[in-house]
Amino acid sequence: MAQPFLDRVKMVLFDPHRFFKTVDKEKGVEPAFKYIAMVALVPFIIFLVAAVVFLPFVTSFLTMMNPQMAFLTPFLTGFGVVFIIGFYVFYLISTFISAFIMHIFVLIGGGKQKYIATYKAAVYGTTPGVLLLWIPIINFIAGLWSWYLQIVGIATLHRVSMLRAFGITLIPIAILGVLFLLGLGVSLIA
Repeated sequence: MAQPFLDRVKMVLFDPHRFFKTVDKEKGVEPAFKYIAMVALVPFIIFLVAAVVFLPFVTSFLTMMNPQMAFLTPFLTGFGVVFIIGFYVFYLISTFISAFIMHIFVLIGGGKQKYIATYKAAVYGTTPGVLLLWIPIINFIAGLWSWYLQIVGIATLHRVSMLRAFGITLIPIAILGVLFLLGLGVSLIA
């Protein structure tokens, strides 16, 4: 029997070792995908409401500055809504891509399980980061918490040590950091 949604959220956040042992028995990516689609609705709805409420104020300000800009109000609000819906869909698709990239590093780091295990670790692990995405400063802490949960997920589902799982997740972060610094260096030289 499937766990109620809020119980799953609570368990992944506060008892991740036990949680990942239970999801190890799940078949396929469908339960994890449905879960992250529901979790991602929280910031999606918050951003959608913010767009509908605040974009008309922005365009009202533009209209006060230049009355010929009045036509922008429905356009900007509509664009904001379409952009947020598109971002939600893009995020859901990107869960498969980011899990695939993570799976490459899991295999390099000695993980023996299939892509499905990595997808579960990646998706369930992002819970705090996605839920708290919309709160400045807190979202940074939630991102670190998500990283920890992904480490627990990889360690549990791929049956590797926590230290090895930490290294597996650190490698792509280090590569991105080096690429960022190289890009920063190139932009400073240019």
